Amino acid sequence: MKIFYNTAFNGHWPVGTSAIIIAEDKTQAVELLDKALINCGLSQKVYKKDMVELDITKPQAEILQDGNY
Repeated sequence: MKIFYNTAFNGHWPVGTSAIIIAEDKTQAVELLDKALINCGLSQKVYKKDMVELDITKPQAEILQDGNY
């Protein structure tokens, strides 16, 4: 499995959004995020280009939301 994040979707309020997705590949990550967004009332188009894969072979930190809106 791979770990992806996505910060390019619209939320309930006009502030930043972010999601972590664990999937086999970007295609499955899009499908999973799409279903999750539908389940919380945020149906919209999700794109593979917006999925960022994390390299789990090295230590790292990624800031998904820094509060700078």
